[in-house]
Amino acid sequence: MLQIIDGATGEGAVRIRPLRRVEYEHLAKGGAFDDEEIELIHGALVEVGTVDPWHDQVVAQAAARLRTQVAATGRVLVQTPLPLGEFSAPRPDLAVTTATSHWDGGRHRTLLVIEVAGASLDKDRGPKRLLAAHAPIDEYWIVDLEQGLHRGVR
Repeated sequence: MLQIIDGATGEGAVRIRPLRRVEYEHLAKGGAFDDEEIELIHGALVEVGTVDPWHDQVVAQAAARLRTQVAATGRVLVQTPLPLGEFSAPRPDLAVTTATSHWDGGRHRTLLVIEVAGASLDKDRGPKRLLAAHAPIDEYWIVDLEQGLHRGVR
């Protein structure tokens, strides 16, 4: 559990309970975040970031190319929450997963996660990369809009 110790309070510390993914999903279904672009990372609600037309164009172009490559064998998800453990549901720019069917109970494998980073580079290299490193994700890529592609965790 996260503790903030500031010395200003009589107790000296304030304990903060992280939000669980099931609680986040319940709140989202109820419309609590309809006017916000957020993701759940390590139990904290984190703003997705500012709107950047260049970023959005790169994501759309990459999604279109990936869809032609994976066709019927997989799915390309664009900025869709990806459930990773009890306390995280990040929204990667792109995720490539295997196609699902009713035979496997809707389970899928995440083959590739791509983050297109501009202003979000620190978050993508830091907490989101750490999440990917400990999750069942085959590859994690960061496309740095300034420097180029950085291949990921595995």
